[in-house]
Amino acid sequence: MVRLLSVLAFLAVSLHVHAQRGPDPYAAARAEYRTRLAKVADDDAGGLLALASWCREVKLFGEMRMVAKKIIAIAPDHTQARTLLGERKVAGRWLNKTDAMKELGYVRYKSKWYTLDQYARLKADEGRAKRGRRIHAQVNRLVRRMGARSDTLRDRARDDLVTFARKEELQHLIPKARVLHAELASYWARVRAYEAAQVEVRLQKADLVRLRRFTTSLGTGQPVTLELPEVKRISLGTTVLVPVR
Repeated sequence: MVRLLSVLAFLAVSLHVHAQRGPDPYAAARAEYRTRLAKVADDDAGGLLALASWCREVKLFGEMRMVAKKIIAIAPDHTQARTLLGERKVAGRWLNKTDAMKELGYVRYKSKWYTLDQYARLKADEGRAKRGRRIHAQVNRLVRRMGARSDTLRDRARDDLVTFARKEELQHLIPKARVLHAELASYWARVRAYEAAQVEVRLQKADLVRLRRFTTSLGTGQPVTLELPEVKRISLGTTVLVPVR
């Protein structure tokens, strides 16, 4: 009973998986493959090669490999069958593509094959590009810091940029860093001068309305009575820019 239930469960899962996958688009081709295979003798290398080639045309690659291996079983040095399996003959040995390329001195990098010279040039180019990105990012950071309002921060950023340029052997950046520092220092000096030149002028007029009396203890001791004038105040505020000479 338990075994019967297990079989039924397996069939149910199989039917569910089949329903999810949908119909096999290669079902007709596989049926044709079985028909053709039955007509070819196991020792007929020519017939098997024709069948393997047909499998490749209709994209039955798994079946193609199986037929190619049948050919190799009866003719180990069969070039076309080996080629269908992606093999190459190197120094008298049939090797898969990866081993053959390595044997021939190629290097696989990022899904492509390169000669040793090509690989060396590629890595050198990548190294230069990586260094360029690093230098660009660091110079940008230091230049942004050099734009600080603080003289101390600005001087420190200039010194850091000069040190970085010397370390990276970028001597042409040093005079440019100093020129930029001087221009930014001049800019912030003008900003401070402009801000210092703003004088706020306020005009006020106060009219006495009445004396207001109130009593308070100021927190301790006897109460104290104060008379404070209550005034009506009229204010006019403006900002005058005084030229700096």
